Amino acid sequence: MRGPTSRPPWLLTRRSSPPPRRAGVEVITSCAQGVCGTCDTEVLEGEPDHRDSLLDDSEREIARCLFPCVSRSRSERLVLDL
Repeated sequence: MRGPTSRPPWLLTRRSSPPPRRAGVEVITSCAQGVCGTCDTEVLEGEPDHRDSLLDDSEREIARCLFPCVSRSRSERLVLDL
């Protein structure tokens, strides 16, 4: 849950944004391959491009979370609660 001193949501754009870690935003990961689930992150806005091996098709359709170590954005904007 985000508190009053937490960082603003992270924004990915389809064309230009690097994964959060390469942009200097710390994301806790273990495998960095989309197989462990450590970096499970809530999607606040946008459509994720899921590239993980964890979610099934129905979970991907709901689009409430993604794994930023491997996933990207299908929409112009993807806002994550990091």
